[in-house]
Amino acid sequence: MTDEKREFTRFDYKVGSTHSAADFFVSIPELSDDPLHPEDFSTGGFKINLTKCPRIGDTSPCTINLYDITLSGLTGTVVHVIENQTDPPTWSVGLSINVSEDERDHLASLMMAFIAGEEELA
Repeated sequence: MTDEKREFTRFDYKVGSTHSAADFFVSIPELSDDPLHPEDFSTGGFKINLTKCPRIGDTSPCTINLYDITLSGLTGTVVHVIENQTDPPTWSVGLSINVSEDERDHLASLMMAFIAGEEELA
């Protein structure tokens, strides 16, 4: 049994799901020039794969794009880094995001709709 230290419910983006990864991506220009598609996510953060290794504690502005809604002005903090056994090397990175409670509630409803495969948001 493992200790669950996460404060927020974690969602998994399932490979082969009915919705497109293009509907949900994160922009973190200081860590990647390309949009990043979280492997799993919560209203507290994301797991992403990078081609360069950040340092734990690094902070960076980030933007979340979910469907046609953009949440910008957020700050992400690298909280864990695991080197993947790939060639070329990649790293799985846990990124914590700093959002207000109002933004977190909005983000939670967007994430639930995304996981449920809803095409349009009310």
